[in-house]
Amino acid sequence: MNEAYFLFFLIFNLSLGHSYQSQGIRIKIKGDNVTIRWNKPSSNITSTGLEFYDIRREKMVYQANLSDIDNLHAVQLPHCQKYKVKLSFIYPSGGITVTEKDFVFGGKYLYTSLGTNITLTIPKLPFYFYTVFSPTRTLLDVQGGIDVVKNVALGRYKLKTTEQHFVISIQNVRQEDGGMYKVEKSSALQEGECTVVFVTDKPTTPSLTYNEYPFVGNKANFTCISNVQRWPSDNSENLSYKFYWNGEIRQPNIILRRSDEGTLVTCQATDDRGQLSSSSNSIILDPYYGPDNVHINHNYKRSTVTEGQTFGPVTCSADCYPECDYEWRYLGRVQSYSPVLHIPTIDRNQTGVYGCYVVHPNNTEKRTSLNIIVSVLYPPVFRQITFSADHEKDDRRSIIESETFKLFMYIESYPVSKINLHSPDYFVQPLNLTIDQQDHKYTANIEGLTCEETGNYTIEAYNGVGEAAMSSFDLEIQCKPKSIIFQRSKVAIRLNSVEDTTVFVVSNPTPNVTWIQHPQYPWTICKERVNHKYVLQSTIKISEYPLNRQLGLSICNTIGCVIKYVKTVPKGKPDGVRNITVVNITPYSAHILWYIGFDGGAPQNFSIILESSTDGSRTITVPLEEKDEGDLVLFKIGGLTTEAYYSGHIVSYNKYGKTKMKFEFETHDLNNGLSKREKIIYPLMICGIIGIMVVSVIIFKYKEKCKDSRMQIPQTVNTETTNTLVMYDNVSDTPSTDKKQSKLKNNATIDRTESKAVDEEWPKDDDIENSFSNDETSADSNKSCNKRGIFYEEMKRNNTACESENDSVEKSVKPKDDEIKITHENDITPTDRTESTSKRDNYYEEMKRNNTAVGSEYDSLEKY
Repeated sequence: MNEAYFLFFLIFNLSLGHSYQSQGIRIKIKGDNVTIRWNKPSSNITSTGLEFYDIRREKMVYQANLSDIDNLHAVQLPHCQKYKVKLSFIYPSGGITVTEKDFVFGGKYLYTSLGTNITLTIPKLPFYFYTVFSPTRTLLDVQGGIDVVKNVALGRYKLKTTEQHFVISIQNVRQEDGGMYKVEKSSALQEGECTVVFVTDKPTTPSLTYNEYPFVGNKANFTCISNVQRWPSDNSENLSYKFYWNGEIRQPNIILRRSDEGTLVTCQATDDRGQLSSSSNSIILDPYYGPDNVHINHNYKRSTVTEGQTFGPVTCSADCYPECDYEWRYLGRVQSYSPVLHIPTIDRNQTGVYGCYVVHPNNTEKRTSLNIIVSVLYPPVFRQITFSADHEKDDRRSIIESETFKLFMYIESYPVSKINLHSPDYFVQPLNLTIDQQDHKYTANIEGLTCEETGNYTIEAYNGVGEAAMSSFDLEIQCKPKSIIFQRSKVAIRLNSVEDTTVFVVSNPTPNVTWIQHPQYPWTICKERVNHKYVLQSTIKISEYPLNRQLGLSICNTIGCVIKYVKTVPKGKPDGVRNITVVNITPYSAHILWYIGFDGGAPQNFSIILESSTDGSRTITVPLEEKDEGDLVLFKIGGLTTEAYYSGHIVSYNKYGKTKMKFEFETHDLNNGLSKREKIIYPLMICGIIGIMVVSVIIFKYKEKCKDSRMQIPQTVNTETTNTLVMYDNVSDTPSTDKKQSKLKNNATIDRTESKAVDEEWPKDDDIENSFSNDETSADSNKSCNKRGIFYEEMKRNNTACESENDSVEKSVKPKDDEIKITHENDITPTDRTESTSKRDNYYEEMKRNNTAVGSEYDSLEKY
């Protein structure tokens, strides 16, 4: 029943096309027990069929159906037989896989080598019918005591009979001599006594190979294959191997190194009986390696190139054997299939990361890469300028003074650009920016713009590559009336007389002005050519006392209003001079500085009354052809006595009366013609001359125009008696008298060297309460607005319309031969304003440090 079932499945599987496959079957014999192990062809096995067959009798002697998890089975079999074991693996689908193997199950076992002589014994059987077999022939056949095959010499075989054994001798053992030698009862083919002879030889010459070509850094993966030579096979596959590297034993699968190149590798096999095979074929190591040490020439990691120029050649290299394959890639696209990257004309769109990819030709898994960042420089290009973040186009913008002006600029540039703002007065201001490089967006908050700066602005973008880019826009800046100054500090008036008053104002839009107390007197408004400056003119008439009044006026525009007051006083004697200072005191001379005060409404003149215990008293007339309130006067008094104390008065007088202002000083002692102080300062004067020359060149270079008020002061000698005057016009915005006296310590004899120059056009203080007023007499009241404009132009040329009441007077002192020239700095262009002012400040500071009384023994002038 079982045999029929197995046969049915066998025929069924053959019809399905399943083939027999040889699977690994291992057999172990111990006594009468045979243990079989096998490898399942698949994990998806439902059951396994096991069968043993007696090959000689062609009969199945054992059968078992095993579970799908079994791979080991033991069975007892009669010995002295040749068997076939057959395994049938059955799948869920009904398919079957069959594998089988033959083996000899003996009683005794004898191992011998080829070419040897052996003798073996087999016990006799107590029967009259038996046969003695060798693996290839019948040696003795006894039938009822009669020898059918006689015991005769059989070439290499000899059979000898004793009382209990058959003794078989074999000469020069060959392969065919291996097998079972058996005495078997003839009638029933029952088992008898046997000896199994295994003829052995050394293992076959090994074949040395490697699974894949060796790479440095990997294991060698050598494989040495040999076979046991044994007849018949005893199912032994126990071979051990040794590997030789240049004759030295080493492990087969060690990590290869570059130094292993040229090494001769062989192997040998040894079987379980200790027989050593011949040496295998030789392999000379020539391992592959790489890619290693990837390198870009000049150790480039980042490269910068200007747009339009040639980039490269940049060469990528690596240690490879054989030579590696190279690719240059940019944004995933191959740029070059060689180690060299070369771009003849690069543009800004080719900025980015370029990768050198190196791949081994024999193993694409062995690859590496190295990147280089390429930055393409290009000059700035304006795409758009807007005044709002929503990209609205706007070529003109109007703001109110002090309002923060936000500017959005879209500029393509690499590297990022620096931005300069060119204002209408040619002043260049670098902008502080917030930069969004991804959107090429530059944002600037511009503060501090004034209405005088209304006009066309230019944005300059530069980044050091190529030329700067320019873009312009119009900006209107509105402000309420400001920078209000009066032509005179007071209006001197008589009862029922008509006097003119002139006011200068900055306003955008155009201002209107009205009297608060006297609306019946109209105003004439004349616009200057630039900077929203206006000249406002009107008249004043007081018909009743008092004449000392504060007359209010309202100056307005659409942005706001400002209230100012004109101070009227009766015509009378002049005010005293202000801020008397004595400087450049020598043994024989001194310089006196003062500022002209209010003239009381009539032309005024000056004289100096000088007294001392040594020289007595004398009166010196100061010749002044042109004079105005606020002018600075420098007067030199000569013919003095050494080490003498002098006191005096400066007298201001007109037809209404006079005013005196006191001063005092003391001359120096004389020591061999020089004072002690002069002995100290003369060496410094030499250094000062050099410094002044350098600074003068710098100042001259950065000024576009200037108008000088000069004075000549003859050098004092021991017998000088000359008095010299220099007058500085329209220094009207100096500090107050009290403030000056606190600085200069009125009647001071301090010897100073500081000097400053006037550089003003308009005051910046919008809240001047004690402002300048018209001081013309009624005889001048019919002057037209044009004449006022001419007068104001003259004031501008002489820098009389000052920027604030507290701006300082700036003068420069430069000696030449026997003269000291005092230069009034004028008309500095807006472009040079900041730079030249800085230069002059440095110039005067240098004079202070070096006591530069240049070209004479006198000290330098000191003005505030």
